[in-house]
Amino acid sequence: MFDLRDLITSAVKLADGKTLPEMDLPLKDRLALREFLKKVQGTEIEKLLRACGAL
Repeated sequence: MFDLRDLITSAVKLADGKTLPEMDLPLKDRLALREFLKKVQGTEIEKLLRACGAL
C-alpha cells in the first residue's frame, strides 16, 4: 500500500525537483494544468500538493 504523499513527493523528485507550474509542458498540458489548479484552489487537494512540494 502506498501513501499518496510519498507518490507525489517521488514524482516531484523525478521531475528534477520542479513544481507543476515550473515544468516545461506542451501548450495543451499547460492549459489543462491551469484549469486543474483553478478547480483545486482552496481544497484539501491543493493543501496536499503544496505540502508535498508539487506546487
